[in-house]
Amino acid sequence: MITHIVMWKTAGKNPAEKQAAARTIKEALESLPGRVPGIEFLDVGLDETQGPSSFDVVLTTRFRSWEDLQNYRVHPEHVAVGDVVAAHTEDRAVVDYAGGSADYSSGE
Repeated sequence: MITHIVMWKTAGKNPAEKQAAARTIKEALESLPGRVPGIEFLDVGLDETQGPSSFDVVLTTRFRSWEDLQNYRVHPEHVAVGDVVAAHTEDRAVVDYAGGSADYSSGE
């Protein structure tokens, strides 16, 4: 399995604007399963600690192959959601890796 993790810092002038941006991002990302082939698992989390080095939103997805991840990246539905996310963020970090011991398919 391939795990794709992305974290974003939301844009906003105050905590309320940043939280609204985070909710918009979460909703957009959660719309992808069923619309983009190859997504085996998708989870979106919102930061609860709001520390100075915290990111505000994290996406964890899993794919069966690097090819599935690449197809996801260029899929029109993903690109459209990416535009929504970009409009509400000011920074991001990405990690992609193969393997891992976590079994996300069980929902635990």
